[in-house]
Amino acid sequence: MLLGCIGPFKKQPVPNSISEQIITVHPEISLEWKKIRAIQSDKAQIINLIGDPDFVDHHNAGEDWYYSHHRSIDYGLISFPVKGHLVNHAQYIKYPEWR
Repeated sequence: MLLGCIGPFKKQPVPNSISEQIITVHPEISLEWKKIRAIQSDKAQIINLIGDPDFVDHHNAGEDWYYSHHRSIDYGLISFPVKGHLVNHAQYIKYPEWR
């Protein structure tokens, strides 16, 4: 008794891989975030660029503005000091990461 296929066996050719460059397109709001600079940007300019924050965290050292967007992975953060010559100017900026 014989089991199996009888006939020509051809080896399948190995397909050639094609490399393509992946281009990530960020949402339009990311262009506005790039205009914000630490120490130079004040609260009024930031509100004009990206709007009011989703929530504000007030603490002893200052206040943190948190921004969320449906295309971002996590919150964007802008920190402002309470004292000193940089009051009302962005001290720290954490840009959101886009999907």
